[in-house]
Amino acid sequence: MDWRPDSRKLYRSLLRLYPAEFREEYGAQMDLAVAESAESRPDAWLWSMLLADVARNAPREHLHILGRDLRNSLRLFAKSPGWTATALLALALGIGAAVTIFSLIDTVLLRSLPFGEAERLTYLWTPLPRYKSLPREMGPSYADVLAYREQSKSFSGITAFRLRTLTLNAGGEASRVGVAVVMGNFFETMRAAPVEC
Repeated sequence: MDWRPDSRKLYRSLLRLYPAEFREEYGAQMDLAVAESAESRPDAWLWSMLLADVARNAPREHLHILGRDLRNSLRLFAKSPGWTATALLALALGIGAAVTIFSLIDTVLLRSLPFGEAERLTYLWTPLPRYKSLPREMGPSYADVLAYREQSKSFSGITAFRLRTLTLNAGGEASRVGVAVVMGNFFETMRAAPVEC
């Protein structure tokens, strides 16, 4: 086989699977040895040997360099435990903050609501700009919701809920719980099933 420029280029890109340190030290010698072998070996045999060699030795070289770096790092950390504790604390705080922020973003922005076809849900409310002491928006009254249901042709279903705080007496101990008073078609409209207790 003639070791053509395109074959050499392909082999050099295959050598990129080895660590950079290894390539700098042995890459030129390996390229030369394969070019010499290419003159006396068939294409299929040569490429199968090259692929097997890379698959076997590239991970081993990465692990060897990683192990050496870890040993050096542990040796340096053992020499200065105060600096090590500070670095580990900074890492723990940084990772903890990143995980907390991602969890919040995932819960609030990324994860869809636990309802069927959540992207089709719309929240109706009535603006109240002239009343300063009341909330700036209020949900429609039940009478309005019933009128909307009768007259609406744009929505496949309309339901309503009101948030309340009730006192729950369980086993002689009272506790305040947040609840929602909902219309009869609430779970059907939301395409959700209530949890039975």
